[in-house]
Formats: sequence, structure tokens, C-alpha cells
Amino acid sequence: MFIQPIILYCSEPLITALEVTLKPLEKAHNQALRLITGGIKSTPIDAMLLVTGSTTIGCLIKEKALILYEKLLRIPMDKFFSTYENRPRHLKTQSGLIQKAIELKKALQIDDKPKSLSPPMNPLADIDVVDTLAKKGTTILQCMDRPMSFHTMKALIRREFQTSRYNEIKVQTKEKQWTVAISDTPDWPRIEAVAEFRLRTGHDCLPKHLHRLGLYTQPT
Repeated sequence: MFIQPIILYCSEPLITALEVTLKPLEKAHNQALRLITGGIKSTPIDAMLLVTGSTTIGCLIKEKALILYEKLLRIPMDKFFSTYENRPRHLKTQSGLIQKAIELKKALQIDDKPKSLSPPMNPLADIDVVDTLAKKGTTILQCMDRPMSFHTMKALIRREFQTSRYNEIKVQTKEKQWTVAISDTPDWPRIEAVAEFRLRTGHDCLPKHLHRLGLYTQPT
């Protein structure tokens, strides 16, 4: 989707924006989804997001802002962001990008702490292995104590957002019968995919007519 890079270019500060400010961006994004899926104006947004594997602009902005924050934490020779504390304020002011990113990371409960291997997986837990390596003069480095790399953290953030948003849509649309029916629609040829998508989402007059004629099991 070519519209997303344009909308999201330098959009990280918009994490502090109000919902009404993001409405024009969401509207443009939804129009692009309708072009891609062939949906009509009354087609559910969740259906278009599911069939395209996309998410809302608000979620994408939060994802980009958190990734930017992680990049700022790793600036060499600069400890400002890594030592920054989100302290309570006495004045009623709007939170900035860093404050919002810290709150978002805490809310998502993203664990970026390095973990040691468990004994069955860790060869260094075996004393014989350690003695053998020591006799050979091998320097044993605890590489797992290093901070998580930016690329690993970036992939983790994207996976967290994708999973949380997908689960949220699934909960919202669990009563809809088209959630399963449209799962393989993107693999179809364009004309058939558009026709099936409109038919399955139930926002076309054709299902009602087919149901009235006894050719379709559901009116929606």
C-alpha cells in the first residue's frame, strides 16, 4: 500500500495528538483500503483490515514512535534518553513523545531484558564442558548479558502490535460470519476476490436477493 509511507512519514510526534486530529489520516487510509479490496462505503473497516493484513493509522503511529524511542536509547555517547525518568508533573501539560513512548512500552509489557539459557539448553551449565574449554584456553563470554539489539527490539515491537491488533479485531468481529469466509480471498484473482469480498461482508444488495430466491443461506 503506497499511501501508508506517505501518511506515516515523520509521523512519530503524532503519538501525542488527539483522536480528532488523526481522523483525516484514518479517512485517507480507509479510502485506500477500499481501492485495494474493492469495498464500498458501507464495508466494515475491520473486514478490510483483516483481508489486507493491515491495521489502523493510530496503531501504526504508536508502533513507529516506540521504534524511534528505542533507536534514541541506543545513540552512542548520549545517555539523555536512557537515563530519562518519566516523573509526575505538578503542572497540567500535554505529554511529549518520550513520555508517551515510555507509557506505551510499559503498557505493552515488552520484556527487553537479556535472558540466560536454561541448563538443558546452556552448554556452559555442564561443568565438564567448562573445564574442557578452560583447558583449551577458551575465553567464555556471557554474550547474553548484552542489551538487546535495535533490530531485534524493532521486530519484537512490530510483532507485539500485530498480535495485539489482530486479537482485538478478532474479538470485535467474533459474531460476524464473514471472518472465516474472507480468510483466503486475497489469494483469488482480482475480479473474483472483489465480488466475493462484497458478497461475504454483507454490505451488498446481492445476498438479500439471493436469499429471497432461496439460492443463498444467509441474507447478510
